[in-house]
Amino acid sequence: MDTIAQQLNMSVPAFSRYFKTHTRKTFTDYVTEVRIAHACKLITENQFSISEIGYKSGFDNLSNFYRHFRKIHGLIPKDYRKRFLSNKVE
Repeated sequence: MDTIAQQLNMSVPAFSRYFKTHTRKTFTDYVTEVRIAHACKLITENQFSISEIGYKSGFDNLSNFYRHFRKIHGLIPKDYRKRFLSNKVE
């Protein structure tokens, strides 16, 4: 966030307020959603293990990846993959 605020010639608190006003979410929440969306894409490609996907999506900690994934999608990545693959077959 520091880098982006600096590139926009804004202070970090000013950028944070601006971002939240215009997106109705914090910058951190937005980045997490982008990372989880990337993880979903990788899950549906079925080329990597769930742990590899977590790391490739920018999460340094697997439990953190699982927690955020479950918060957004309501299920863990393994179940998301099963559901996607079962719908793809039908």
